Amino acid sequence: MQEELINGEAERLSGHPVIRHIFDEMEQDAMERAIYARPSDDEARRSAMNEVRAIRALRQKLKILASGLESPAKKMPEVGSFVA
Repeated sequence: MQEELINGEAERLSGHPVIRHIFDEMEQDAMERAIYARPSDDEARRSAMNEVRAIRALRQKLKILASGLESPAKKMPEVGSFVA
């Protein structure tokens, strides 16, 4: 039951238009920061690209969980235990 709930929530989140819009904006902003960083500012470029990779990894994880191809981590907290 817990696994089905997590998979369902992952599907709901990955398909939610507001969440998708937020991820799109965050990814675009980080990508632009990397592109327009001063040529000498390797740290800013590296940081921005790490942010892009993290956003893409989160999207991929939600997609995998939503498809049911992978079981959620055993130590994942209860869905109802998240504080908003």
